[in-house]
Amino acid sequence: MLIFLDADVEIPEELKGIFLSKVVEELGNFDVMELKKVVCPDSFFSSLVYYDYFSESVANYFLYKKLKRCVGINGAGFAVRRFIVEKIGGFKNFIVEDMEFGLDLFKKELQIL
Repeated sequence: MLIFLDADVEIPEELKGIFLSKVVEELGNFDVMELKKVVCPDSFFSSLVYYDYFSESVANYFLYKKLKRCVGINGAGFAVRRFIVEKIGGFKNFIVEDMEFGLDLFKKELQIL
């Protein structure tokens, strides 16, 4: 399993000792798992990030209801099985690599939690 986190992501103190085992447990039978993110909107930029995450979550919710699969993934924090990364050919040289990675997952009909 591979875990991707943005440089500004902080693991909560209460999860630091159990983070990896919790991710493995929650991943279960899924191919990819997006990690829950909490944004503290204490500045204009962080408020924009909050609304970006929120709107992406709402869009994915409705697309999942319709298609039974997610179309994208937020690259700020997610876990993926290593063979899945190999199966889709890794990350491409793309400006928004997490969006492109999510679309590759969608095209291969992989299960995102």
